[in-house]
Amino acid sequence: MSVTSYKMVLLGDREVGKSSLISQFTQKKFDLYYDPTIDEIFEHWIEIDGEWRELELFDTAGNEEFSVMKDHFINKGIFFI
Repeated sequence: MSVTSYKMVLLGDREVGKSSLISQFTQKKFDLYYDPTIDEIFEHWIEIDGEWRELELFDTAGNEEFSVMKDHFINKGIFFI
């Protein structure tokens, strides 16, 4: 069985809510405390047209010193926020 996977990259400055957006979308929760992200990948399954698809969410760091990893995620992404 073939699984269609979509890769979405969230980009933005630090402390703008990228991780909070992912948490709200995948877990339906909002964390009150800020925990800086270095770079993380989240897997989430969504139903599209009656079929389950894998969505990989790349949460990038907002700090400039991690720009190499951000470039790596940009090259893998299909959708960007």
